[in-house]
Amino acid sequence: MGDGAWECDFGSYELQIINAKTDSWVKGARVKVSNKESQTGDCLFTPEQLSQRFESKRDASLRRFGIVTGYYSKPLPIRPSGQNYVFPYQNQKALLSFSVRKQDFYNAGYYLSWRSPIYKKIERGKIRENIMHYELHSVFLSPDGSHIAFLIRRLERVFEGEEWSFMSNGSSTQ
Repeated sequence: MGDGAWECDFGSYELQIINAKTDSWVKGARVKVSNKESQTGDCLFTPEQLSQRFESKRDASLRRFGIVTGYYSKPLPIRPSGQNYVFPYQNQKALLSFSVRKQDFYNAGYYLSWRSPIYKKIERGKIRENIMHYELHSVFLSPDGSHIAFLIRRLERVFEGEEWSFMSNGSSTQ
């Protein structure tokens, strides 16, 4: 390794915008910034420059699709109730069902649905390779109550072992 090689961060940032009504990616909304130039393998940015580059592209993409930023909510207080979770929603209690489906040690999926007052099935247990486990981390509600987001923690098999990462899922409330 040459001088300064330890300073190179080969990280990347990626953002996908999901249409909650159709549960699909929004075309043209993907933002990805990587620190590795594909042909030479050299670092292009310092970690700070990479972060700034991603933030500017992310904010531009969010504005282009009419997504308001700057609203930060605390997660809803969820509490386990058997195999379900209960959380407050529009002056009543909503019931969230979250369970893990295991095919084998290295392949898992999860089921996610919620009810209040209508029933919505969000994730149907699709098995994903190299995902060993899922956990429900937190639940967020949009400012106007029209959308709900779920932050899910997952254990992935990676090159040198395993690591935890986060993914999200969401739905409209109507």
